[in-house]
Amino acid sequence: MGHETVWEIFERMQGEIAREIRVLLGEEAYDQRIFTAAERERRVQAMQKCAAEQTTDAERHDAWIAMHVEQGWVYGDEFNPSKKTHPNLKPWGELPASTRSKARIFDICSKYAAEISDRGTNG
Repeated sequence: MGHETVWEIFERMQGEIAREIRVLLGEEAYDQRIFTAAERERRVQAMQKCAAEQTTDAERHDAWIAMHVEQGWVYGDEFNPSKKTHPNLKPWGELPASTRSKARIFDICSKYAAEISDRGTNG
């Protein structure tokens, strides 16, 4: 992967973990290559924001929704990056436990990436 930053490595790791959780739950597992460089950079920025702010799960999810809506995403029964539809564009309390867990994994990865980056690595 070349000279990835800590943030890029953690974004990739988080995506792979989420993929395996989907497999475990019997959901469709997305190949991470479906995401464009811009989408991956947006996820890195979301991770950096998540790590910097002390917010609740619901507040982070609301910010995630706002970021997606701002970029033209809408609610849809299926996740489809080309159509910009996502089934998680609904209130935190309406998400299944498995989806809330995947979001918390994103948060955990964000906080550890920040910790490693703050230690002076290439992040």
